[in-house]
Amino acid sequence: MIASAARMNRKIFAFSAILPLVTFACARSSLPPSVGDPAPGFSLVSAEGSVLSLGDVLADSNALLYFNMAYG
Repeated sequence: MIASAARMNRKIFAFSAILPLVTFACARSSLPPSVGDPAPGFSLVSAEGSVLSLGDVLADSNALLYFNMAYG
């Protein structure tokens, strides 16, 4: 029973040591875009229920993204 508990403690320690490193690596890889960078692609569902992607809109014309924090 003691060997089993020691093995479990080693696994918990290893997981606790590796998790912050993985989290930090993932956070560093997803830096926000800088001013002037192209917008990352995304898709949204329109009010009519169809899927609208940024790539489709930009293929036909320019797009303006407006976020109103005061409404909703």
